[in-house]
Amino acid sequence: MIEIIGFNISLLSFVFVPLLSSFLLMFIERLLKTSWLKKKLVHAIAFIGASINMLLAILFSSSILITGEKFFKETSFLVLQADMTSLFFILIFTTIHFAVNIYCINFMDSYEDLAYFYALLFAVITGLNLVVLAVDFFTLFIAYEGMVLGSYSMVSYYRSKESSEAGFKYLVMSSTGNMLILFGLALLYGATSRLDFVYFETATLQNNPMTSVTLILMIVGFGVTGSMFFLNTWLPDAHPAAPAPASAMLSGVVVIAGTYGILRTLTLLIIPLNISIGGNWGNLLMSVGIITSLQGNLFVLIQFKRSDSHARNFKRILAFSTITHMGYLITGLGAANIMGLSGVLLHALNHAIAKSLLFMIAGYLIFSTGSHSLDHYKGLGRRDPVIGSCLVIGLFSLAAIPFTGGFWSELQIILGLFENGSPIGIIAGWSMLVFTFFAAAGYLWIIKYIVMDKSTMEEKYVQGFDNMNFKNSGLMKLVIVLFAIFIVILGVYPGPFIDFTLRAASNLLG
Repeated sequence: MIEIIGFNISLLSFVFVPLLSSFLLMFIERLLKTSWLKKKLVHAIAFIGASINMLLAILFSSSILITGEKFFKETSFLVLQADMTSLFFILIFTTIHFAVNIYCINFMDSYEDLAYFYALLFAVITGLNLVVLAVDFFTLFIAYEGMVLGSYSMVSYYRSKESSEAGFKYLVMSSTGNMLILFGLALLYGATSRLDFVYFETATLQNNPMTSVTLILMIVGFGVTGSMFFLNTWLPDAHPAAPAPASAMLSGVVVIAGTYGILRTLTLLIIPLNISIGGNWGNLLMSVGIITSLQGNLFVLIQFKRSDSHARNFKRILAFSTITHMGYLITGLGAANIMGLSGVLLHALNHAIAKSLLFMIAGYLIFSTGSHSLDHYKGLGRRDPVIGSCLVIGLFSLAAIPFTGGFWSELQIILGLFENGSPIGIIAGWSMLVFTFFAAAGYLWIIKYIVMDKSTMEEKYVQGFDNMNFKNSGLMKLVIVLFAIFIVILGVYPGPFIDFTLRAASNLLG
């Protein structure tokens, strides 16, 4: 709880504000008939709710930096706690959510059930906020389950055959992962009779096969949403089927919630077992992370060689790219040192901004051309230098080109892997370095095709793109430009962000 202009602001606001916004939007959808006034009211409520949520995140993060407090904790009818890591993730969640809400004012304006989509966005952000504010594993699990259900509904929003199948696939896989988490928690509770984080921060647990089973179950369970190898087949199907704003939320923040779950599990359970995260568990995570990145890279390049429109869906290609970067995060967790974990936190931010930017550009292209196929985007970035430049900046960040945010975060992870010193750590460091260049080849091909080549497809696609103006797409383009600028700021002036993540990583391992 912090004091702002004489008022005490509670951590509960991170749950109450988005949840109230969600219920209010659903109430308006049911109460009012479709009209121009109803849409304006829905947009206004969504904007105000998202603005307050992001402002609270900025205020709490600023307070913890200024006061130097390690964490906030408060007890009301719900016990919540926020440390530097929690607030860092909340900043990411609320920033992406705020941007997506502004983007929707143009992109979703023609949809009659617009309020429902906004309500889903707020339901997801409620779950995400509660995940990182939880003080025990059971609360984290309940919040995680709610976040997954909201995400499934966003994927299925269009109610088409494709979206229904993709949503059902995501629901089945994520529910299976959540059952594994629940089973792991049941074993943990049976062994300790406790699930609160404070206990595990000071406890000494017995290292036996049962605790190892618990850890595996929870890592695999969180790994489904975190797009871990063998567990990520839902992702390439979900993104093409979902609206572009939903894809920005899924790839920007929902998948990194899985990484957060693994991070909390490692720091709360492995250390009390009196074993090093960097031992066998670290080797396992680094191995899985590198395999995950390899899978993502290979499938990105395979899509370019396939001729069917389903494979050459731009959002599908970006989804495979997400798998690559989730592999980087998992690999960085395995490094198990301050540099590696700091890189993971910073890369979570960079990936969230860059990938949300790219999915919003994909939505802009879909909105203007009416097509999801990469084949119909040839040369469009050349016709609009603003969109083309932002696309280049986003892809450069994912490729870890200097003077973009992605360069610093991937560099930190690689340095953390080398600092780990184990044979697998060294192999993982070199592998990630090679994969970065490997991924850059795919990103450069996209840049050449969309930005450098001349348009040669049917006139209707070019004409639709050229007809975009401030009235029908100005807010979409504004968000895209602001995200591109932020990526450059992260690349040119990364110091404050690196300092924050280093302090957060130090607290986690301290």
